[in-house]
Amino acid sequence: MNNLFLIPQFIIDDMQKTLQFSHMNILQHGQDVHQWYLNIKKNINLFSEKSQKILTMIQHPNVDIDLIEQYHVFHDIGKPYCLKHIDGKSSFPEHAQCSHQIFSQYCDHPLINDCILFDMLLHQSTCEEIKIWKNQHQHLDYYHDLSSLLSMTTIAELHSNSLMFGGFESSSFKIKEKKIIRNIHQLINKHCLKLKR
Repeated sequence: MNNLFLIPQFIIDDMQKTLQFSHMNILQHGQDVHQWYLNIKKNINLFSEKSQKILTMIQHPNVDIDLIEQYHVFHDIGKPYCLKHIDGKSSFPEHAQCSHQIFSQYCDHPLINDCILFDMLLHQSTCEEIKIWKNQHQHLDYYHDLSSLLSMTTIAELHSNSLMFGGFESSSFKIKEKKIIRNIHQLINKHCLKLKR
């Protein structure tokens, strides 16, 4: 794993000590998300059928793969520091904001910092919230890369977490996937889509 922004070892250790779910820690999850992202080009057939369809429509971002890896590996860097245990269950409230606050101390790349800050956008937002966010951010000169990278990464995260939802065929996975794909259609500009032939 590259550590381009020299994230301190104690933070990496804390990521390794904190579980994403039963068989995977936070660092492993980030690495797994990156492998799923690489599979978009290498082996898209690993994804569910509906995810394959939207992924083949999105233009790949024009971003160095090493930078993308940093986003994926460290996107949940703040989770060890916002972990809550309630009724025997673990949760990470506001973890994207916490992750951004920590990561941006070491990284001054605006696109990667925004990716971490808005990592949960497509997971949690309503269509109306996506519209508002888009109007507020599409002036950015890197909006195409931001929206494309968030879209592809969100699907990679969903598939990385698929066992937590019960697998691709579970109702929980399908409900989550449907919401994400709907939000992706709302988020990306037409020029971020590959034209159908």
